[in-house]
Amino acid sequence: MVIAPTLIGTSTTPSLQIPADQLGPAGVRGNVHVVPIRQHETKYEEARLLDGTVRRFVTSALFGKSPAIADRISGQFTANDGASYLEAPSDAVFLKFYAGQDTFTISKNQDGELSLATYECEATNELECRLRFLRGITPILDHLAYVANVSLFVQFVRVVDTENEITTIEYVSPYRKATLSPHFGTFAVEMQPIYAMYREAKNANSDFYRFLCLYKILEGVLLKMKADVNARAKKAKIALVHRKLTVPRHPAIDARFQRYVGTPLKVFFDHVLTKQFRDGVAHYILDTGTILNMSDPESADTYASLILITEVCVREAISNHESLLNQIAP
Repeated sequence: MVIAPTLIGTSTTPSLQIPADQLGPAGVRGNVHVVPIRQHETKYEEARLLDGTVRRFVTSALFGKSPAIADRISGQFTANDGASYLEAPSDAVFLKFYAGQDTFTISKNQDGELSLATYECEATNELECRLRFLRGITPILDHLAYVANVSLFVQFVRVVDTENEITTIEYVSPYRKATLSPHFGTFAVEMQPIYAMYREAKNANSDFYRFLCLYKILEGVLLKMKADVNARAKKAKIALVHRKLTVPRHPAIDARFQRYVGTPLKVFFDHVLTKQFRDGVAHYILDTGTILNMSDPESADTYASLILITEVCVREAISNHESLLNQIAP
């Protein structure tokens, strides 16, 4: 079921300043839909957004030599706005790739670098078209990156509904500025690897790797580090005050994981994160023969939706462990 998006602003110019808090939690993926109000429009915006008729869509992916700038969302990019380490043959205007019945065109920028992939199809909504595009183009890009031995980033994906003139752009919500308190305190030496892994997760461009970093933090804090602090407290004859750890509530947790809010954190870690997700991303091929294809758009979407709930669990576990360490500090 397609749900109408929430209105976040209007503009009479081709640009709009959007408050960061309206784009969701920092680091979480989302989509913004740009709906032009045409002079003699007879359909309401919601009807155009929820149009279920079969119509033509054009999907484009902008390449880059690095991840996209998080604080700028652009839907007006052309081939000259993209870049890559892949150069097209000098006599080629563009390249065409085929995957089954689908055809993908990859254009080059003014420097001859492959920079923009384009795909046209008929579909009933932008999501259907975007998934078809990603299923076809990502294996091609994976192979090109391997053959050329280079990195290749997709900075933005844009889907244009040509009938309703609606442009949809996928984005990653930007981080906000934070003012440090002059009394933010010291930290225990044994927490340094945890903070390092947390920073690694925040800096990661891949949701698969980001999840794995967050998972490893939970694994360390909930298992070995917890056992170690308990042993130290017992040796020092200190009665630790433990608080009950549960999956924290957060309004932006993806709907498919909301039912786990309030669940004991260790139970969520063992039965959901480990069995359903960690084994797949860590082992690649499971004992059942299942293979995690990181270019599969459904798998990528699932891991992206998992990041926020995993991160709030990590912060809860870290906060609790810091409290335990403070109780045994000399």
